[in-house]
Amino acid sequence: MIFDEIAETSNLNENERQLLQYMINHIEELPHLSSRELGRRMFTSSTAVLRCIKKMGFANYNDFKLNINSYLRNYTMK
Repeated sequence: MIFDEIAETSNLNENERQLLQYMINHIEELPHLSSRELGRRMFTSSTAVLRCIKKMGFANYNDFKLNINSYLRNYTMK
């Protein structure tokens, strides 16, 4: 899964790990969510979401969403 490597290599704090877990549980929804909406669902700010995304190694939220879209396309093709 796309998040397994991220979880192992990133130095995430507890809140970021909870955010990552939410992303794993709702991966199909992620391409359709803004950082603001994701933050709202996790009772945090969009800034916290963006910091977490960058900490996971993505340049920005759009880069993150493109990677998720690509992963989902490849996953459904298999």
